[in-house]
Amino acid sequence: MIGLHKLTSSAHAARYHDNALKEDGPVHDRADNYYVNEQATLTWHGNGAEILGVAGEEVTKEQFVKFLDGEVTNPATGEVQDLSANSKGDGRRLGYDFTISAPKSVSIVGLVGGDERVVQAHIEANRTAMNWLQEHGAQARIKDENGKNLAKATGNLLYATAQHETSRANDPQLHNHNVVVAITYDEDAQKWRSLTNDELFQIRTQADTIYKAELARNLREAGYEIVYRDNGVDFDIRGVEGAQLEAFSQRSQQMREALLARGIDPDGASHQARQTAVLDTRARKTDHDRDYLREIWTEKAREVGLDLSKVVENAERAGPQIVPEETLAREGVTRAMKHLSEREQAFAVSQLESESVFFSGGAGIQAVKQAIDDRKEDRSLVDRAGPGAPRLTTSTAIANELTLQDSIRKGKGKGVAVVQTKEEFDQLIARFEARKTAEVGTPFKLSVEQVNAARNVLMHPDKFQGIQGDAGTGKTAALEFVQEVARERGWETRGIATSTTGARELEKATGIQSQTVAAFLTERDERIRMLQAELRQLEVIFAHTPGTIPQVKRLAKRDLDLEAGGFTPGRYVFDSKSGEVLKSRAGIWHPLNTLGMKLQDAGQARLSGAETPQGTERFADRVRARATRAVGTVQETLGRSLASYEAVDRGEARAARAEHRERNVQERGQMRSYLAKTAQIENLRATGNAEGKRFLLVMDESSMTGAKDSARISEIARDMGARVVLQGDTKQHGSVSAGRAFLQTQEGGINLSKIEETRRFDNATEQQKKAIAEMKQGRFAAALQSLDTTINNDLYGTAAARYIENRQQLLSEGITEPKIGVVTITNHDRKETNQAVRGALRKEGVITGPEHRKEHLDDPKLTEQQYQHVASLANQSVDRLTALRDYKSLGIAREEMLTVVDYDLNKNRLVLRRENGKTVELDPSKHTRFSFARMEERHYAVGDAIEARANIGRLKDPTRVANGTRGVIAEIDGQGARVLWHDGRETQMSDRQLRYVDHAYAHTSHKEQGVTTHREIFLVSEKGAHWLNREASYVAASRAKQNTEIVTTEEAYDKMLENAGKPPQKTTAIDIGHNLSLDRAQVHERTQTPARERHHDRSGPELEL
Repeated sequence: MIGLHKLTSSAHAARYHDNALKEDGPVHDRADNYYVNEQATLTWHGNGAEILGVAGEEVTKEQFVKFLDGEVTNPATGEVQDLSANSKGDGRRLGYDFTISAPKSVSIVGLVGGDERVVQAHIEANRTAMNWLQEHGAQARIKDENGKNLAKATGNLLYATAQHETSRANDPQLHNHNVVVAITYDEDAQKWRSLTNDELFQIRTQADTIYKAELARNLREAGYEIVYRDNGVDFDIRGVEGAQLEAFSQRSQQMREALLARGIDPDGASHQARQTAVLDTRARKTDHDRDYLREIWTEKAREVGLDLSKVVENAERAGPQIVPEETLAREGVTRAMKHLSEREQAFAVSQLESESVFFSGGAGIQAVKQAIDDRKEDRSLVDRAGPGAPRLTTSTAIANELTLQDSIRKGKGKGVAVVQTKEEFDQLIARFEARKTAEVGTPFKLSVEQVNAARNVLMHPDKFQGIQGDAGTGKTAALEFVQEVARERGWETRGIATSTTGARELEKATGIQSQTVAAFLTERDERIRMLQAELRQLEVIFAHTPGTIPQVKRLAKRDLDLEAGGFTPGRYVFDSKSGEVLKSRAGIWHPLNTLGMKLQDAGQARLSGAETPQGTERFADRVRARATRAVGTVQETLGRSLASYEAVDRGEARAARAEHRERNVQERGQMRSYLAKTAQIENLRATGNAEGKRFLLVMDESSMTGAKDSARISEIARDMGARVVLQGDTKQHGSVSAGRAFLQTQEGGINLSKIEETRRFDNATEQQKKAIAEMKQGRFAAALQSLDTTINNDLYGTAAARYIENRQQLLSEGITEPKIGVVTITNHDRKETNQAVRGALRKEGVITGPEHRKEHLDDPKLTEQQYQHVASLANQSVDRLTALRDYKSLGIAREEMLTVVDYDLNKNRLVLRRENGKTVELDPSKHTRFSFARMEERHYAVGDAIEARANIGRLKDPTRVANGTRGVIAEIDGQGARVLWHDGRETQMSDRQLRYVDHAYAHTSHKEQGVTTHREIFLVSEKGAHWLNREASYVAASRAKQNTEIVTTEEAYDKMLENAGKPPQKTTAIDIGHNLSLDRAQVHERTQTPARERHHDRSGPELEL
């Protein structure tokens, strides 16, 4: 990782120059200096240096301090600008030292082995990384016409670079200090501005990827072979690995020992813990002459059996290690596009470049840039205009967003109303409210907003209807009424939601049969495929029974076995005009007849299947069809000549006719079945159901459905002629997958009903009501400040204590099944809170009996491309695979779990151990039907609250447990557990199945969305506060009917308030408001035409991307 050190004052800058970057100085000033005697030269670089005319010049102390202080000459005016005068006080950062360090093996080979080519490889890679940071990270903050702050790319940095060769422990450590001055030049305004560091800091990790890739590329050209580590970024030079590296890593060993002394696992230590270890183990460096150090290093290499001269000689002898860089770059860009597009509709150019380098497994940044340019040329990548860093989108993303808009636009005024008149609607509302009043025993009345939403769904002329409903407003009450009316009028209603929990809640609240979006998208196609398979079976029966298709023919033939009547088997021909029955005897005693009949059947089959496919233009297909017809004709003719027929007597004719009529009856039944199934397929395609009823589709949680699925649903609905209701809340979490489809439907003009009158919080505390009111006004920090807050650095213990106290209070109020939720931002916080809460519940006696340790498979939640990329799997510590199908060639059975033994990053292969102990290798990009996980462990006992974290069981298994289903352990032993699920079922779970459940006391805000509790605890850690945004704040504060409280730490509190109203970073491919005039055909044309041709085409609408 590229190191970062911030310079905060003039005095700090001066000391930094003297101590870290200057050759000599008084001993007492050099306590932190480990660069003395290295003869390092500090020089100016970057486009900012070019603008000032100092590029390549040696840095003086006076100049260094002056530039960092913000005193620079404006090249346009020749006057000195003083940026410190614009500073808001002592908080101004003067500069940043980005320290780029070579891998230890590179330092050893370059400095101890004496290969200057290796040192030069590092110098060039450092320059490439800094140029890349300059290209993508140099920004200034400016005001737009509305006075809003915007980040503006400037493309220039001013930085001083010095190269050093040793660590504080006098180990060989090749590294460069790149001190970036916090200024950048605005060419448009013709003045220097303060550098905005946001983007620089954000892409620092990506710059490290660029540096390592370029360094590896340079080393291959020098003849060295590269061995990647598990993260797919770091690497070693082959031949300098393992214990040999440790011998030259005294500093790393010191920090590991310091962490272990504090009881901290060095491999899992946090950044803060590592920084503490760095400071605690820092000591004054002992200065030694370079030649002396070289002797020490050479001797140490001999001691560990490292022959560096041989390593260097082998590289020189091998010559450049050629890799197909262009091919790797193209493949890397393709994978990166798919990876990024799965979660976002648009992405920063810097992100695409760094991900492409990573996925390529060997391409440098220049080859990747060329591959991206090629994708822009063929229009599969498109520039996405907008503020901030330059972004790209894809033609597929654009098409998905406009497909949805196109479906909505073309459905305007084309909907079939469920209810025709206002009078009828009013009568139905009155009847519904009367029924509900009788059911609940208290007056029930839909709100004005709910009635309006129901009226629009049932009567509005547009096919697509939107319902924007705030949390707790009773959106589903209106849909219950809609379901009742639509069903009475012969409509089929179907509900869908992104999550299993959401679908289940929708069905429970409204009575609408519901399923997940994924299931809906596959179910219709699956039903059609099943019916088509049944049709094919019938067609096979017809085809293999000569003359059996029950149509009126003069001659019909049938193979019959009438041995029960005393007749030999054979083929009978029935002449409907003369009534005569002829027979060709079959069997081993009549070989010519048997052969002749087989040849006739084969010939007729060939002739019927030899039709050239409609629209076929390929010459080979036409030749193949003619040859098939010729063979069929020969077979039929020859068969006719071999088979002989003779008339049968009356008795046999009567028996044959009777059997023939019976078979006809059966076959007519088959034909009726055939025609019925054909009609069902047509109905499924046209209306979405086999009966041909009109279709009403209700999509709940629409804000959580991505652009791709939303587009597909809209197309299916449009093809079926269905009415569609898109219901959701744009204030809550959006889709995990790419896009903000529901928001875009509102921007695009869908007929929208709003339900804002809150009912969930009628009996809530005053602070809860105030928080919701503040959030509706956009004051998120004020909303969180109004909630009860406990600040305690024992975060999880405090949350557990609050959980117990809330539970006791609810029980004292007579609530026998209290629902208390704990919502977190990160998965780490969720897991830690689960452990703390269950520990407290055990003390309360809610959880009893012995603890049972069970395996748990933790979902890493990667993209499809990451699952196919071994470096990504290794980077995320994925160590278990479960087969989703049989792989007979590998000897792997479905549902078998395999353990990762090794990651072969160079070949993109996993070495796996099967359950029988045998090993097998596979490429996950070629064998894709596996689920991936990290093996963890959980402890369960009787009374533990659990939930399914995946679908457990096969689709049609009645004991299948859907993802998100919650329950309680009733019994548990060493083989499994008996679970009482909240849906009323009871199942026996094996240990294998228990791998897919987890404790259910705490949930992330994404998982908690859609849930209603009595009370909610919002746990905010320091990391959670960093990732907090207004959607998570709103979800956390709006789950409870009574009260929400916050548990946080001193360090997290201020950051929580700062980020409470932060907008989400979800992207779109287009700005809908600017593109409503485009239809899908125009979009396809605009995104497929090469840029050089499109540049001159000024006709037609412009695409605002």
